[in-house]
Amino acid sequence: MNIELEALEALKERHLKLMELRLEVSSGLAEPWKQGCAERERRDIDDLFSDYLTWIEDTMTTEPQPCVKVVCAMAGAAGA
Repeated sequence: MNIELEALEALKERHLKLMELRLEVSSGLAEPWKQGCAERERRDIDDLFSDYLTWIEDTMTTEPQPCVKVVCAMAGAAGA
């Protein structure tokens, strides 16, 4: 699971770097506007990866000793 978490963190870092590059390219924009955009996008990225990390932890570590429960119901024909 550590490999997946490291890959997720690396992907998040790439998203943040791309965001910074996009803001650098948009040099004609006012600095306060660029800062506001950066804060919103950083918050969106953090929320996205936080939600995904929570989902990964919930699905991969549900119980200390996971097990599969099989339930079966059988019915026979009447009079058989």
